[in-house]
Amino acid sequence: MKKILLLLVLCLNISIVLGQEYKAWEKHDIEGIYIMAKSKDEAKNYNNVLREGVDYYIPTEQEDQVLFIRVSKRITPKLYKLKDGEMYILFSFPPFLFDSDEGMMEIKGNKGIFYKKPAL
Repeated sequence: MKKILLLLVLCLNISIVLGQEYKAWEKHDIEGIYIMAKSKDEAKNYNNVLREGVDYYIPTEQEDQVLFIRVSKRITPKLYKLKDGEMYILFSFPPFLFDSDEGMMEIKGNKGIFYKKPAL
């Protein structure tokens, strides 16, 4: 019985450690999470709107969560569109990311941290 209990505790500890391995990856602070406004008139209804060229980006609140994400394309040195959705992330400092980069994103409200998955 003691051996089984010890084995269960070891397995639990290993799964907790492996579940947090992404925290050792390259880290980038996210200043804000946005969606693209459909029009200039829609953007007028919000505070802290980003304007890049003719496009307007509205800040969006998200549930606190951890997501696996893929970068789609760079809009500006600090603003990137994510694949599989209409979400844009604004980094605090310009990261060095490619269109195919992926990783884990920890979200808390409208801010977060992106952990870039290392290339194999």
